[in-house]
Parts: sequence; structure tokens; C-alpha cells
Amino acid sequence: MNTTYTNHKETSVHLHEPANEETLFAPSALKENTHEIGSLSEKLNWLRAAVLGANDGILSTAGLVTGITGAALDHKAILTSGIAGLLAGAFSMAAGEYVSVSTQKDAELAQIEQLARDLENNTQEETAKLSHVFVHEGGTQSNALHLAKDLTHAYPVRTHALFRFGIALDSLTSPINAAIASAPSFIAGGIIPLLAIIFSPTSIILYTTMASVLLALALTGFLAATMSKAGIWKVMVRNIVGGTIVMLGTYAIGTLISLIL
Repeated sequence: MNTTYTNHKETSVHLHEPANEETLFAPSALKENTHEIGSLSEKLNWLRAAVLGANDGILSTAGLVTGITGAALDHKAILTSGIAGLLAGAFSMAAGEYVSVSTQKDAELAQIEQLARDLENNTQEETAKLSHVFVHEGGTQSNALHLAKDLTHAYPVRTHALFRFGIALDSLTSPINAAIASAPSFIAGGIIPLLAIIFSPTSIILYTTMASVLLALALTGFLAATMSKAGIWKVMVRNIVGGTIVMLGTYAIGTLISLIL
């Protein structure tokens, strides 16, 4: 009888009776699966950075230009401030993503190094921990132990990193990719309110900017919900409400500052 084990990364392996031990999860198959998982993880990280960057670009630029509009500055001043804010935000976003993801990668590498030491010094104990993971996911004690031994012998660090910690060695998170994805997407998002400024008369800049931004936020909300498989309307409404608060708040502050000064 075979029992199917599925880890949280959606990778399935089969727990066989000891008599079929030679057909246990082959090393080549394990390597192929971890590569596929790593590639998917890398793509999701890239998409996450892109959507987050676009969303930040929209909100940051819109908040800036509506605040300046509230201060009753002229069309040229509003546009210049918007462009400066867009470029500054893009560089800041890229740097922030690079630092954040670098920290994550450092933590993953430290975990892998510690895991390698533990496997070298306490192979039996670490194998038992992997066996417990399989048992927790529905395998029998006997089958789980045989599978854990087989996988630990084939690719010790790769196996334990994947099934115990969800780390795919073939594709660790990339700080450079995150930075590359976030900066252009920030600019792409921030261009939307700038285009509204460029093609709108000064008297209606606030309204056209808000309308274009809310439509853009609805789109990024839809993309984010699709990626995370969350409720589409819930995420879209959350984006729109948050964007509205940002723009009205900065407009009010800009208006107040212009009155004080």
C-alpha cells in the first residue's frame, strides 16, 4: 500500500512498504522537484516585488502630488515635484528590496550551514526529525523512517532544507532580482498619476489624478488577489480605500500648510 505525502510546497512523494524500498523517491527525481519548487518560488518573489512596487509607486506619487495640489501650487511645480518624487521613490524602493531580501537570504544560508553541521554530527537525530515530518503529514512510522533514511542518504542537505524548512537550494531568494523588479514597477505605477497631471488642466488635476489612481489601485489589487488566491473584491476594496485615505489626507495636510505659511 502506498501513502502520498504532500509538503506545504505542493511536492508529492510516496511512502512505500519496506519491501519496495528500492523504488523510494529517487535522487534524480528529488533534484528535479527541488529545482521546480525553487523556480516557482523565485517567480513568486519577483511577482510580489513587482506588484508591491507598482502599488507603492501609485500611492507615493499620488500622495505627493495631491498634497502639493492642496498647497495650491501651479501646474509646473506639481509636475516637477511628482517626477522628483517618482525617481526618488523608485531608487528607495529598489534599495529597500535589496536590503530586505539580502537579509532573508543571509538567514536562509545560515540555516543551511547549521543544517549541514547538524547532519554531519547527528545524522541519526536529524533523520528522525525528517521522519517525524512525514509522519505528521500522514505516513506510517515505518514507511516514514525508510523514506527519511533514503532521502538523507541521497541528498542530505537538499532534502532536509526542503521538507523541514521549505528552502529550495536550487533557487534561493535573489536580492538583485527583487530590486530589478521593484524599481521599474514603482516607476510604472507612479507614471499613472503623472500622466493625469500632464494631460489635465490645473483646475481639475485633483479629480483626474484621484480617478486614475483609484482605477490603477483596483488593478493592482486584482493582480495581488489573483497571485495570493485571496478574495478579489476584498483586496481591491482595501486598495481603493487605502488609496483614498492617502490622497485625501495628503491633500488636507497640503491645504493646511498653505494656509499656515
